[in-house]
Amino acid sequence: MPKNGETVKKFAPFIIASLTLLQLFSASVFSSAPAVQWKKTYGGEKDDVACFNIQTLDGGYVLAGLTESFGAGYINIWLANVNISTELSDTVYVGELPRANPVIVEVIAPTEVLAPNVEYSVKVTVKNTGESGDCGIGMKVMGYPISVTGGGYYPINSGETKTITLTIKNLGLYGVNTPVTVYVIVGNYWSITDQKALTLTLGAGAPGTQVTSLNVEVTDVGGTKLNNMKVTVYDKMGVAFAPKTAYTVDGIASFDLGYFTGTVVVVAEDPFGVYKKVTEEKTVASGANSLHITMRTTSVESPWTFLLPYVPYIVGTAIAVGGIGGAVYYYKRKKGRGVCANFDNIEDFSFKKI
Repeated sequence: MPKNGETVKKFAPFIIASLTLLQLFSASVFSSAPAVQWKKTYGGEKDDVACFNIQTLDGGYVLAGLTESFGAGYINIWLANVNISTELSDTVYVGELPRANPVIVEVIAPTEVLAPNVEYSVKVTVKNTGESGDCGIGMKVMGYPISVTGGGYYPINSGETKTITLTIKNLGLYGVNTPVTVYVIVGNYWSITDQKALTLTLGAGAPGTQVTSLNVEVTDVGGTKLNNMKVTVYDKMGVAFAPKTAYTVDGIASFDLGYFTGTVVVVAEDPFGVYKKVTEEKTVASGANSLHITMRTTSVESPWTFLLPYVPYIVGTAIAVGGIGGAVYYYKRKKGRGVCANFDNIEDFSFKKI
C-alpha cells in the first residue's frame, strides 16, 4: 500500500490538469463577457485606413480615408456610409489621388545680410508638370536658427505656373555674421520632386556687454585637476568659427569665442593616452561660461568598483530570494504533509461546486 505522499506524487500531473480545466470552466461560466451588439469589417484585401468620421442625421456615420483595395492605382480616396442599426454600408470609390509633379522654375531670395528678427521674402515659382493637384512648397533650414512661414500645399493645375512667397526670419542666435546653406523644396503627397540650394548670410545678433568666453575645467574621477590635456572647441554647426584648441594649465583651458552665442562641442583628449577621450556639448551665452569635464583612465577598472553602486540591490535581492525559498521549503516540508494527509484515496477525489 503506497503512502499518502507517494500517491499524490504519482497522480500530481492529473490533479494539476484537472485544476486547470476547472479554472477555465469557472472563468467561462462565472465571468459574463458583454454581449456583442454590433460588429462589421469594412474594406478589402489590401490596406484600407479610415482617417475621419462624422455622424449623420439618420444615426449612421460617414467614414473617409484611403484605400488600396478599390480603384486602380497606388492610393485612392475611400468613403463609406455606415448604418450601425442595420449593419449596412455603402462604399463609394471617389478616385485615385492625383499625382502632381511640381518643379522649381525660379527662386528670388535676399542677397544682403539678414538682420536678426527681421522678416524677408523668398519668392518661389513652380510649375506643375504632372496631374492637376496639390503641390507642396517649403524650405529645409538644416537646423539653422531660421523661422519659415508660408509653406504648405497649394492647388496647381497641370501645366500651370504659380509663384508662392515664403517668409523667413533670422532668429539672431549667432554672434558673428554666418553664411548658411538651406534648401527650397517642392513635392507631392508621396515625395520631394525638386529642390534648390540657397545661400543666406545670417547677421550677428546683438552682442552682450562682454565677449563670450568659456573656461573648461578637466579633472579625474577623484577631482584632481589634470594638466596638459588637449581641449578643442568648435561650433556645433561648423560655420561660425574655426575649431579652437588649448591645453589645460592648473586644470583649466580658456577660450575666447568673440560674440558667438549658441551650442559648441568640447573635446578633451590626453596626448599621452592615459585618459579616455571625452566629448560634450555646451550652450554658451554672452559673457563668461564654464564647463567641467571628468576624464577616466584607459586601464580596466576593478569589477568591485563597477559593482559598488549595485551592492544594495544585490543584497536586497538575495534577502528576497532567501525569504521566498524559506517559505517554499516550510510549505513543502511542514504544511505539505498536512495537505497530503487529506488524500488517502486518490480515487475518492472529486470536484465540488463552490
